[in-house]
Amino acid sequence: MINHREIFKLLPDKIINYINTLEDMDKIQELRIRLNRPVIIQTDKSEYVTAFKAKREDISAVIQKISSYSIYAFEEDIKQGFITFKGGHRIGICGECIIEDNKIKTIKNISSLNIRIGKEFIGCSDFLIPFLKKDNRVLNTVIISPPKCGKTTLLRDITRNISNGNI
Repeated sequence: MINHREIFKLLPDKIINYINTLEDMDKIQELRIRLNRPVIIQTDKSEYVTAFKAKREDISAVIQKISSYSIYAFEEDIKQGFITFKGGHRIGICGECIIEDNKIKTIKNISSLNIRIGKEFIGCSDFLIPFLKKDNRVLNTVIISPPKCGKTTLLRDITRNISNGNI
């Protein structure tokens, strides 16, 4: 998995400088970048509201870096409202939806980004494995929880267990 600090390189310098002042910068879970609003940094225990207000060019620069300067290569992801960045980080996108044939064609005038920092917790699904299988088959399973409670992390670890033959 890519070091979570790699995603910080996508951000404007003013945000990076602020992040570097945080004692718990390694525990950052989410960054909210909204047009003309203070950037918010969420750690596992605290929420920091920065003095930095993102401008349109800041948001555009982040989108360009995320897409390796080829936004059209990510058109399908953008239609879904997010881009998955290497390492499992997810960047939610808000803006104006362009609708064609009752389907979202794209999102333009992007006004906010919600960056979720992916973390890996190897073994977090181990206790569940006996409940997910029957006769050496994986059972249909639904995982439900509020936001930021680890659904994706849990699913990745279940996948790791299945790939390693632990189911």
